[in-house]
Amino acid sequence: MSLKSNLILGFILCIHLNLSAQNDSTQSFGQSIIRIPPTIWGDFKSVVTMPFEWKDADWAVAALWSSGGGMVFLKDREILDIVHKSQSPMMDDLSKYILEPTGSGLISLPLMGALWAGGQISHNNRLAKTSLLATRAWMMSFLSTGGLKLLIHRSRPYESNNPMDFGGPALSTSNISFPSGHTATAFAAATVFATEYSDQPFIGIAAYSLAGLVGLSRIYDGEHWPSDVIFGAAVGYAIGRTLSKKHISKSCKQWTLFPVSDSNSAQICLDIQF
Repeated sequence: MSLKSNLILGFILCIHLNLSAQNDSTQSFGQSIIRIPPTIWGDFKSVVTMPFEWKDADWAVAALWSSGGGMVFLKDREILDIVHKSQSPMMDDLSKYILEPTGSGLISLPLMGALWAGGQISHNNRLAKTSLLATRAWMMSFLSTGGLKLLIHRSRPYESNNPMDFGGPALSTSNISFPSGHTATAFAAATVFATEYSDQPFIGIAAYSLAGLVGLSRIYDGEHWPSDVIFGAAVGYAIGRTLSKKHISKSCKQWTLFPVSDSNSAQICLDIQF
């Protein structure tokens, strides 16, 4: 599928997601209350302006990531050759049938949709809200990396042997290696789940491990230079963190309002989980 088709699909899914959230805002009495996320424009503004909201620790992380990415950039060719020497039929199948579809959304988007539906059905506010926000972070990363690709136009490894081959701004859908969109979307969703479920570290470990494997598969398949993956992961992480901070309560509260009655009385109870 072309970049243009992917961008159109992304916009359609974003609009559908926003409308679905609005339609869910009217819930029957006794259901958990879920605050509806703001518009896509609000999320986009948050992503664009996020450096202005960074604290010293955020800038330190950004500097560390940039330094690491810069060092990898200087060794792109060597690292790519090392990864390609480790190819095997099992890894070929894992990348083709699991990791690539996860990064492209063929697996991850239906999975997050299923988790959201499961959360709604089971009245699990935390799961429903996290799945919805992870999908929005996926979309923002998808669109952001798509825009960066058109601005930078770095040749993919199979298009040029020179990792320094940059074409600059253009509307062409060739030479769009930097940054890795698959890696960015995987890390964006992983970051949302890791942030919301920080009290359950194994979820964050599993999410980031899967995202890391998605990024590695892009190098393994020869679709990206290693530095494309490093900076794609940084974009996804930054977007996931930004949206998580904006939409998810720091205390991870869940509010549930429900009626309780017996033969002698009727009450309305408010359950708050931390």
